[in-house]
Amino acid sequence: GQWHLAGGGGNPGLTHRAKSGQFESLALLVAAAAHDYQHGGLTNAYLSSARDPRALRYFDQRPNESHHVAASLALLEDPRKRCNFLAPMPRQEQAAFRKLVADLILATDMADHSRITADLLAAVTAQKAAAAQAAAPHSHSQGHGLDAPPSGDGGGGFLPGTEAEAVLALQVVIKAADLGHLALPWDQHLTWVKRLEEEFFAQGDMEKQLLPDSPVSFLMDREKPGVSDTQVGFMDGVVSPLFSALEGALPGTSPLGRAVAANREMWRAIEETTSKPSGKSKPLKYFRAETTPRLGIKI
Repeated sequence: GQWHLAGGGGNPGLTHRAKSGQFESLALLVAAAAHDYQHGGLTNAYLSSARDPRALRYFDQRPNESHHVAASLALLEDPRKRCNFLAPMPRQEQAAFRKLVADLILATDMADHSRITADLLAAVTAQKAAAAQAAAPHSHSQGHGLDAPPSGDGGGGFLPGTEAEAVLALQVVIKAADLGHLALPWDQHLTWVKRLEEEFFAQGDMEKQLLPDSPVSFLMDREKPGVSDTQVGFMDGVVSPLFSALEGALPGTSPLGRAVAANREMWRAIEETTSKPSGKSKPLKYFRAETTPRLGIKI
């Protein structure tokens, strides 16, 4: 999208790249590639509780995401690596690029998930209301609404009115990508759920050894229900609102929402048709691909 973030404020130094939306697209791609750079498979909460050097360095403020930003940008500018493709950019654009990449990576911290999702939904709703009011017959506000078509079927989607709204939309895009396995075909989605569950259980094992006086984090005790037991609730409370916000801003992403809904239905059917071993997470063998035909669900 042509959202003009580089430099801002009508800066005459904006390049064609920035004006065409390539600036934002490049920042989004770099942020997506770097958003988990050198991730240790441990949550922010654990790093803080264990007084990990990353948590101490960043004052317990998003230690993982803060490290991803700092380490990836340091790598980019390391003269020994000779990979700084930003060098030809004017310095002001380089600074704007680094800031945008940082804003996008930091947004992948799930602590801000509800706020970011709600803020974009509010912005999209406000724009639709303004556009509808401007288009209404005999409206006294004609000509004063945002100059954008209503999003939705046949509309052009969300047109940010400010730089903050543009960044917000991009943050929702990268958050959807971060949770993108939920929109993959069932077999691929299941592979990622299995990996996530094992990563969580591994952290839980560490917590039992290193933090014996503290309760094991939610979903991380392999003797209790894990990620594979909670997918329906996670999709309903976290994932569906995110992809709804994404579709409201960018209607062309609607196939992603439908894919998420299909996987959610698969999990719901599994919950209803499989018995759960008492007190423990269901072994993921219950969720193999062959289950799909038996349940009569088309993915």
